[in-house]
Amino acid sequence: MRRATEWIPGWPLRRRVTAVAAAVLCAVSVAGPVVEVVAASTSQRIRELLDRPDGLRIDGQSLDPRTLARFYRPRDFAPAWDARDGGPDRAALLLRALVTAEKHGLDSARYHLDAIRGRHASSNGGHTGELDLLLTAAFLGYARDVRAGRVPPGRRDPDWGIPAAPFDAAAALAQGVREPARFRALLASLPPPAKDYGRLVEALRRYREVAARSDWPLVPPGALLRPGDDDARVAAVRARLAAEDDIVSRGATHFDGRLEEAVRRFQARHGLSADGIVGEATIHALNVPASERIRQITLNLERWRWLPRDLGPRYVTVNAADATLRVVEDGRTVLTSRVVVGDLQHPTPVVQARLDAVVLNPRWNL
Repeated sequence: MRRATEWIPGWPLRRRVTAVAAAVLCAVSVAGPVVEVVAASTSQRIRELLDRPDGLRIDGQSLDPRTLARFYRPRDFAPAWDARDGGPDRAALLLRALVTAEKHGLDSARYHLDAIRGRHASSNGGHTGELDLLLTAAFLGYARDVRAGRVPPGRRDPDWGIPAAPFDAAAALAQGVREPARFRALLASLPPPAKDYGRLVEALRRYREVAARSDWPLVPPGALLRPGDDDARVAAVRARLAAEDDIVSRGATHFDGRLEEAVRRFQARHGLSADGIVGEATIHALNVPASERIRQITLNLERWRWLPRDLGPRYVTVNAADATLRVVEDGRTVLTSRVVVGDLQHPTPVVQARLDAVVLNPRWNL
């Protein structure tokens, strides 16, 4: 068969152009029904899988058919990640987010990554109902975890009194599928927008790098180390601080002004009195392993996901860990104060309330 664009001797130019146009129209008319037939077949497969009475397992992954049905039933079980409406592009963006879920302190293995890759490879780049369900389950799980937390607020913290903000991952995905151009923005909007959350993400990255290098050296116990001292333990302090502070130089045993500044920075980061003196509390904080710091950061990332996403232009926060109160207006801290907080036997509850008045110098009766 001759190509439509090939010159056929004896054909006039008009007939040649007509042949080319007919070939293009033929290609369009054939391609449309093929996509629709494939999509219909995938929809039927999705319906069959969700209707299984014995639960839903795909490639060793247990999926929740009720949660998935809440997304697929309103769309008549149409696939969400196939070749129509930019589905493959959305899938690529989702996989990129899942691979980097670790930076939020989340476990990428929770989101069926291996099963998705294996199913995609086995289908030779085609799209199946199983693959569509795996991708949707991955999005719903990741979106819930990074937006609202892996566990409901307060389940492991009885002193947590802030109710969870409503979030419907299935509705968010339905909106993202209806408006493909907004899917990238949807993924970016899931983590908390607070700058402190971003700082924790960066701290988690740094501490993981330290842990991968076999942790940091310990500082031996002993007498107070003050600026101006010459002591062999000063070298240990330098080596420990240099593991996470590029400004600190190693080796020297003299406690100089630059080391004092580094000690103060460390103390401020860990809620200690920033006096520049290396005492028992500072040594204890210095000797906490990087793996424990990673665990603490991961837990606090989770707590950030429990917090309200918008505190308004004016708010007051109390950091119970370092007993500090901050008054914030338009993103700027206008007042900082020390406050009294609880202890292990009498923990400070985590609450949110509207502040209508402040009483100065109240009556205090024992």
